[in-house]
Amino acid sequence: MDGVALSLEYQSQELCRALTRGTGRHGDDITDHVRESRMGREVVDSTFDSSVPDFVFVRGEVCITKEDLDEVKESVERSYSNPRNAAADALNHKNLSEGKGKRLRFIAYESQCSRARNS
Repeated sequence: MDGVALSLEYQSQELCRALTRGTGRHGDDITDHVRESRMGREVVDSTFDSSVPDFVFVRGEVCITKEDLDEVKESVERSYSNPRNAAADALNHKNLSEGKGKRLRFIAYESQCSRARNS
């Protein structure tokens, strides 16, 4: 799997931050884009059912299949050499629920959660 690394942070079941790896030191904040697409939300919903912890951190890859890449290549003027480049380009667009963004898949490989401490 070759995609774009994405970290999602949820607090009280709401997405509060979505960061790509960016330069390796400073990630790109794409919270608004991801919030509109609900990308990653199914991971939280399916993992924690009715007892969602206060804080959830999910890491994964945003990918596009080779089959979907072929369809994207036909519908846009730009050519992509591989699925990872197409996924990275789609993540930079404002509306992930349209166009290339509809083809994106989020595959989670790590999650951490915790409860808020009562003072």
